[in-house]
Amino acid sequence: MRNHEKRDQFKCPFWKLVFLVEHNHVNELIKLKSLGEEGMIREMIQYLHVAENLFIYSNPSLGTDMYNIVLHYLVEAQESNMAIEVFKKMKLCGCHPDSTTYNTMIDCCSVIRSYRSASLLIAMMIREGFCPVVCTYTALIKVLPV
Repeated sequence: MRNHEKRDQFKCPFWKLVFLVEHNHVNELIKLKSLGEEGMIREMIQYLHVAENLFIYSNPSLGTDMYNIVLHYLVEAQESNMAIEVFKKMKLCGCHPDSTTYNTMIDCCSVIRSYRSASLLIAMMIREGFCPVVCTYTALIKVLPV
C-alpha cells in the first residue's frame, strides 16, 4: 500500500502523514528534528520511545544521533530535568555519548546553573576520550556563578 493510499484510508491530517513514512534510521532523525523545530516536545519524546523500540534496543550505535537531537531541543526549550532523564536513559540503553552529547548537557547545566554538574560532565567527557572544544568552554563559562 502506498503512502497516499494510507492517507485516504485513515483520513488523517497532513501533519500526521509524516509518521506513515517508512521507518528507517534517517527518517527517524528527520521526524525527531522536525518535531523539535516545531516545539512539540511531548510528541518528540513520544516519538523517541517509538524510535527506541524500532532501532536502539537492537542496535545501540544508531541511538546517539537520535538522543543528541532530542537533548538539543530539550535544552533549547529549557526542559532541563527531562534532558537529564533522557541522558540517563541514553547511557542505560547502551548508547555511547559523543562530544555533541556532552556539550549539549554542559549547556543544560547553564540552564540549571550547576557548575558542579558541568564539571562532572567535563570529567566524564575527558575520561571517554573527547577533548573539550571552544563550544565546550563557552558553555562552561555560561555556568560560572556571577
